[in-house]
Amino acid sequence: MIDPAVTQLRLRLLANGYSPIRSLDKRTFMAGWPHAKIDEAEIRRWGRMRRDKATGIRVEDGLAVIDFDIDDAALMLRIGDAVLDAIPVLADLKVPLLVRRGKGAKVAWFVGTEEAFSRIHSRAWLKPGTTVDDGAHRVEIFGGASPRQFGSFGYHTAPEHGKEAIFYRWEGRSPLDTPLSQLPVLTKKQFFEIADIVEATLEAAGWTVVLKTTRGENKTSWVYDLTEDMVFQCDDGIDRKLRELVGGLRCSASFTGDKSAKRRDRCQIAVTREGRVVVTDHDGDVKHAEKPDTQLMKNVSAKLARLIEVTRR
Repeated sequence: MIDPAVTQLRLRLLANGYSPIRSLDKRTFMAGWPHAKIDEAEIRRWGRMRRDKATGIRVEDGLAVIDFDIDDAALMLRIGDAVLDAIPVLADLKVPLLVRRGKGAKVAWFVGTEEAFSRIHSRAWLKPGTTVDDGAHRVEIFGGASPRQFGSFGYHTAPEHGKEAIFYRWEGRSPLDTPLSQLPVLTKKQFFEIADIVEATLEAAGWTVVLKTTRGENKTSWVYDLTEDMVFQCDDGIDRKLRELVGGLRCSASFTGDKSAKRRDRCQIAVTREGRVVVTDHDGDVKHAEKPDTQLMKNVSAKLARLIEVTRR
């Protein structure tokens, strides 16, 4: 059974206009979470479960999250001050800006958005003297037009497989005492301005851009290179083949042939409803998938050829 206090926390979030999601830590294994109906009955049903003690919030209904994935305290202070200066509504003490902290200096701001969008982002950047496998840094802003949930309460990192427990924490107010309707509302133009501020600050600090990464709105490259013989070094300490991968896990990028890739949490693993495996390397803005079915493509080409011939008759 889940601690009854967790159920009450989730009910308070629901009452304040948010959609809570049950999670293990920053990850959710809740089936169908992007579109599941979240109501009081569903939340009380979760109370009978033992595992999912953490709580995320689904990004939707006018909620946007500015995810400053920049693990440098001094630079985050500089970036935060520059953003507050550029967008006065965020500095207005009468309008609650919700600030959530997780691991290290990384921080997420919960705000409102005038219009839904998928993802606005900067390029990925490296601290001087580091490589991509040491961890790249960027800002990503999510606006509810595509499935996304953010860990918010409880574990950021659950104490499994020898990992040290890390908890989410809020600076002052949180979604527990602040209705979604009270958050400062930004325009899409202002979100792009935030990404520009991050880029300018990191460049001025002497950081370098990760090659082939992009800036803008939801631009990710697809590479169809996953094969049956690849070995994926997963963050639970187990090495797996392609057919053994489970959605929600993370793995290193060593399957790409990069021998310097050591971090087992660098890439995110997902399995689509059709059973297709997609491995996302966020540090390179690349999604890895299996090569499309060539026979299927041949069939499509043949059908198109027959259709063209029929229309010519």
